[in-house]
Amino acid sequence: METDKLVALAFEYGIEITIALVTLIIGWIIINIIARVVGNVLKKRDLDLSLQRFLVGIVKVSLRVMLIISIAGMVGFKTTSFIAVLGALSLAIGLALQGTLQNFAGGVIILLLKPFQTGDFIEANGSMGTVEAVSLFFTTLMTTDNKQILIPNGQISNTKVTNFTKKDRRRVELVIGISYGDDVKKARDLVIDMLKSDERVIAEPEPTVALSSLGDNSVDLTIRFWAKIEDFWPLHFGMQEKIYEEFPKNGINFPFPQLDVHMIGENNG
Repeated sequence: METDKLVALAFEYGIEITIALVTLIIGWIIINIIARVVGNVLKKRDLDLSLQRFLVGIVKVSLRVMLIISIAGMVGFKTTSFIAVLGALSLAIGLALQGTLQNFAGGVIILLLKPFQTGDFIEANGSMGTVEAVSLFFTTLMTTDNKQILIPNGQISNTKVTNFTKKDRRRVELVIGISYGDDVKKARDLVIDMLKSDERVIAEPEPTVALSSLGDNSVDLTIRFWAKIEDFWPLHFGMQEKIYEEFPKNGINFPFPQLDVHMIGENNG
């Protein structure tokens, strides 16, 4: 009689275990297929390789955990307690790694949305430089004086980021002061001629030169024109040097700060 019971139990549980194993094998294969599909989709979106691997890994782990929990329920295990323990453990790990997870989340956002990429010149979190690398936790900047700065991605994703090289052109703005009494129209025409004669200056929109303010010691002209990103700084510095050389040749003077001092004193004879 006992033998019959054992055979019946073995038969019953043997079927459940067999079904569970078959489900595990088929589920494992399906998960691998899903992971490959997700990987191909991410690759087509030209995401960072480390982010691709991480997201594919997340998909695999999540689906496999769900599969194992389902199979455990099929063979008679109480999955409610297991899920509760798993949730508590996840919460504890999350609290312990709060700062790290914030940086990681920021890295995922940066790599997905791409507000900047390697080679861009940006200003973020009070630092300015060329982006050397973007990882899941840190963004590495190289400053103009060759200093390397590592900024946590959590800080970058929660602050203002200025990308100076996102577009292919930038507007150059210069303010030049000339002396009171000098010919403003002549100065304006001289600058316009200089800009039009330089092939690096973009013709459209047209350069502008306008009297912007009357200062204490000078009449200020604001000069605005557009240039390609690679020509921005050469034109920014070069045009000022050219104006400095050409204005005096044409009777346009640069003022010096002046201060009139009136001495009042008693004449004691």
